[in-house]
Amino acid sequence: MRVGEEDLIDAIGASVTLVAVSAVQSVSEHITDLQALKQRTKQTGAMVAVDATQAAGWLPLS
Repeated sequence: MRVGEEDLIDAIGASVTLVAVSAVQSVSEHITDLQALKQRTKQTGAMVAVDATQAAGWLPLS
């Protein structure tokens, strides 16, 4: 089952402590909106773990 990015971000509530995502999906070439994810996790206090393996070297990450 595939979960849409907006649905994922909307589902992050106070009970979520960690959100793990890939920065880029290599098959679909989808780039995760890390800024939107960061804003939501700042609101809820959750931490974010980003797998940047597919993005390393070409996607600016800070």
